[in-house]
Amino acid sequence: MIYGKVTGFSKVYALAYSQMGAEAEVWMVNTKTGEEILRFKEAVRYHEGGIPLSPIGALITAVSSALNIREIQKVRVVNELGWKLSEKIPAPAGRKAEARPLIKEVVSNVKEGPFGKGKVFKVAMEGEKGLIAIFEIGGFKKGLLMKEIKEGQYLGEYLSVPGDNIRDAPVIAYLRRSTGEESSFIDITGLLTIDTTPPPQVGGLNGRAFIDRLELSWIKTHSTELRGYRILRSTKPISGFEQIGFVEEERFIDNNVKAGEVYYYRIAAEDSAKNEGEQSEAMKLALRQKEHVVLTGEIKADLTLSAGIYIVRDEVTVAKGVILTVEPDSKFLCEKGSSIKVLGKMIANGKKEEWIEFSPKTPEDIWNGIIIDNGDASLLFVKASGARTALKFVNTPAHIQYTILEKNNTGVHATGTPSPSIAQSTIWHNSMGVLLDSSQTTITASDITQNKIGLQIVKSSPVIKEDNIYANEINIENPPTSPFDKGGEGGLTVQLDNNFFGTIVFEEMRFKGDIKVVTVLDDKYPNGKPVKVIVNPYSLLSPEEKKIKAAELLVSAGKYFRERNFGKAAAQFEDALILEESATTYYYLALSYQGMEDNDKALGFLKRGVEKFPLDSNLSKAYGLLLYQLGKDEDAKIAIKEALRLNPGDKQVKFILERLEGK
Repeated sequence: MIYGKVTGFSKVYALAYSQMGAEAEVWMVNTKTGEEILRFKEAVRYHEGGIPLSPIGALITAVSSALNIREIQKVRVVNELGWKLSEKIPAPAGRKAEARPLIKEVVSNVKEGPFGKGKVFKVAMEGEKGLIAIFEIGGFKKGLLMKEIKEGQYLGEYLSVPGDNIRDAPVIAYLRRSTGEESSFIDITGLLTIDTTPPPQVGGLNGRAFIDRLELSWIKTHSTELRGYRILRSTKPISGFEQIGFVEEERFIDNNVKAGEVYYYRIAAEDSAKNEGEQSEAMKLALRQKEHVVLTGEIKADLTLSAGIYIVRDEVTVAKGVILTVEPDSKFLCEKGSSIKVLGKMIANGKKEEWIEFSPKTPEDIWNGIIIDNGDASLLFVKASGARTALKFVNTPAHIQYTILEKNNTGVHATGTPSPSIAQSTIWHNSMGVLLDSSQTTITASDITQNKIGLQIVKSSPVIKEDNIYANEINIENPPTSPFDKGGEGGLTVQLDNNFFGTIVFEEMRFKGDIKVVTVLDDKYPNGKPVKVIVNPYSLLSPEEKKIKAAELLVSAGKYFRERNFGKAAAQFEDALILEESATTYYYLALSYQGMEDNDKALGFLKRGVEKFPLDSNLSKAYGLLLYQLGKDEDAKIAIKEALRLNPGDKQVKFILERLEGK
């Protein structure tokens, strides 16, 4: 058995001069007897003044910027010491050592890694001249040929291609004679990592304009080898992008911008192997206007309004065929009687954090609004207030989304076809929320609330779906129209299924005119679920008459309940609920459905009862017990705890809770 240890190591660096030395002791022991056979020390010391130590040193210095002369010196010291030690270790008696090819040293540019797509890994070897030289990269690539550049100096290269991925692989060089003798040598300068997998595409790019700079931010890219982000800019939307910066954080400030210029930005993530991910979508930005800009008269050519403050004076007309583009974070102060009339196209797409706003110049000024007249529009994250009609659409397929219309005489007035689509918007605190006249407008996933009239429909067949239309003085009005006049009860019948009107009782929905609803949402969209509308046959009774009728129904329902005629009992308990809600009615209605083994309906009425009468311990107890019976232990535990809080002395409730908590 051979043992060894390093007994000394020294290095001196002084400007261009360096000195390095190593000393090691080796001893050999007979493992059977424990007898020490030999022991010796060897030392190697090199010094130089900036000139390569050897031919291999010159070769590697030429091919590797990462491996400096002192690192080559370190390799030389270790290699030379190893050779000296091995020469003094005797061969076993009677055995002849193989005359294998001599390899003096092997070094590479492994320290330039990790190696990304298109990067070249190089390995150099010094040894016996005129032989076959190959190298391998762990178990990843084998049999890679090396070329003899000069006598005894071999150089091998490997170009990494897409799909190559290996981490911490040893590099081994081989020198072979034609007669079969072969030597191998491990590159001790490091382990090789090849990574050609690019990081993911940068997402969530946002920008903000100031009067003196443009700021970018984006979502952090998740990559274990992330090095940073390349910032690319162009004055064109598709081509001409050039790198203007490299950052490690998810933000960048561009101060080198000019007023009046439009810039497009893309971001690309880069990893430590310098693989570049797919570039982000382009972000368009321009400096904010320093001064207020007055808009008036006709816009005859395409125009982009960058972020800033604009004064709208008199009538501003966007001519037919012309596109007006409004950048995010733009504010329009509208003078009295002013308007924006679009015969061409208007694109006003704000952002969640940077709305586009239209408002009166002073609180007293009422402006006429935005009119899209046989043109087109795309409005996104727009706010409009203080107008006679905030948005008027005449024969246009305009698209409106994430828009807020408030404190106007009329929020939206749409007439003719094609008709606009409105989605995920809020229309509130107006005299008239939406007026549809001979229109096929689509309104979805929007809130129309706290207006005098929420939605007025005149000779129209709109699509009104998954909207929250509630808390208006009149939610929906369908006024009479000749020749469909029905004595003031409205004109064309309007279908309004699957919306939330604040109630599921038809008579409480604040409708005026001929309106048909079969199913409504039982809560605000998107949480509400479709349920059948309840028609209240007692809506015309006076409060006193309702109380008398409710009492009669409860007496009759109780009689049927005692007779175990649960079907008739449930029907009359439900009618009694329409007239007057009470905890007792909810309780016996649920028991009636339980008697018919309809536990889902029983649970639904108990839940509604608990919500309406949260201090009634009997309802909470019944709700908890039914949940427990149905195996819904977690919900049951919550309900039983509440029942025990309301009635701490209930032993049955205590027992059930102990059972639940013991599970």
